[in-house]
Amino acid sequence: RSKYGIHKSVQKEISQMLDEKSHSELIKLRSEIRDKLDGGGNVDIPYWEALLSMLNVFEAKATLNDFHQALLNKRLDQLRKQQMGAAVAKAIRKEIEEDAEEDEAEEESVEEGDFSPELLNEADLEGEVIIDEEEDMKQLEAQRKIVLEQVAREHALDAAEKTSSEVREVDVGHHLRAAGLARFSLTEQELMAKEEGKGMGEDEAKFAAEVDVPNETYWWHDKYRPRKPRYFNRVRTGYEWNKYNQTHYDKENPPPKVVQGYKFNIFFPDLIDPSKAPTYTLHEFAPDPTFCIITFKAGPPYEDIAFKIVKRKWEFGHKRGFKSKFERGVLYLYFNFQRVRYRR
Repeated sequence: RSKYGIHKSVQKEISQMLDEKSHSELIKLRSEIRDKLDGGGNVDIPYWEALLSMLNVFEAKATLNDFHQALLNKRLDQLRKQQMGAAVAKAIRKEIEEDAEEDEAEEESVEEGDFSPELLNEADLEGEVIIDEEEDMKQLEAQRKIVLEQVAREHALDAAEKTSSEVREVDVGHHLRAAGLARFSLTEQELMAKEEGKGMGEDEAKFAAEVDVPNETYWWHDKYRPRKPRYFNRVRTGYEWNKYNQTHYDKENPPPKVVQGYKFNIFFPDLIDPSKAPTYTLHEFAPDPTFCIITFKAGPPYEDIAFKIVKRKWEFGHKRGFKSKFERGVLYLYFNFQRVRYRR
């Protein structure tokens, strides 16, 4: 027998089967095994417990393989960019060399007396109108001055038609990063991709129940272009075994899942004042008292953003999953609802 308490030939077959599965398939298999063990009945418990123990190893291997593949893809992108940069540099060098050859050819032609247009003698100009160079330059300058004055008048008329309250659109994050002054180096797109890469838990799903926020005029509207922050939120669901559900449902035929908590990840990488952390407030939802509105407020250049969530008491203990933190341009707000314990 192996260290898992099963025959070595059985362990070998299981290893071959697990080695062919992806990380998501292994997680799904773990959930199915747990349901089978919790459901009772005629189940070979030692076999399934051994399979659960082996799953830990293969899940870790799958995670490392995924991480290694991501690193390889990133390195491949870097190499492609380097190759493109080398090709551009080569083309520039070639163009510079060609320009240098043309300049040398022009210098040689000048030294050999190859002028264009051809040099004429005064005798060849009899009967022709000769323009004085200085007089021609004065006339040209006068014409240029007339054109410039006309353009200046047109610009002045355009500026007068614009209202003084016009909003100046400024991409804050782009300018800060370009100047090397950005507090947070990652953009909203990069933060979104990073959070999406973490995947979903066993009982989690993507959450985007955004609601409209009443129109509000901010004091900084005339300086920065307001915009909504991006986010990647999750909702956690599960079963609630109250007396009714205990009577009408069981493990094989479970009741409908209910919301048990939320994980908010809201991105504010371009905050003008990152020393002031974003805040959140809760408000009543008049159409349905079983729900409420949670509103997040950060400051320029971000508008407020709100979501409709289930109205229940929160768990505020760190060990109960509560997290409220603003770090590296991301506001994390994780909380679970208080659970009522039922005897089965």
